[in-house]
Amino acid sequence: MNQRKPLIITAILTAFSIVVIGAVAVQLNQRQAVAATVNSSNPLPANLDPSVTAIISQRETAYQQALDQANQRLQQANDQLAQAYSHEQDLANQLA
Repeated sequence: MNQRKPLIITAILTAFSIVVIGAVAVQLNQRQAVAATVNSSNPLPANLDPSVTAIISQRETAYQQALDQANQRLQQANDQLAQAYSHEQDLANQLA
C-alpha cells in the first residue's frame, strides 16, 4: 500500500512529461516547416509577360482594397458593439 502512492505519482508525472515533450516537438516542427515554406516559395516566375504581371498587380491592389474595406467594417461593428455594451452596462447600473 505504501509503494502504490509513489508509483501512481511517478506514472502521472511521466505521462505529463511525455505530453509536454511531444507538444514542444510538434511546435518546433511546425515553426521549421513554416519557415522553410516562406523562404522557399517564389509565387511569380521571373519570365512573366508584362501584361500578366500588370493583371496580377491589379488583382493584388483590388484584393488589398477589399481587405481594407472589410477591416474597416469590422472595426465599425466592433465600435458599435462596444457602445451597445457600454449603454447596456449604464442601464444595468441605473437599475441597480
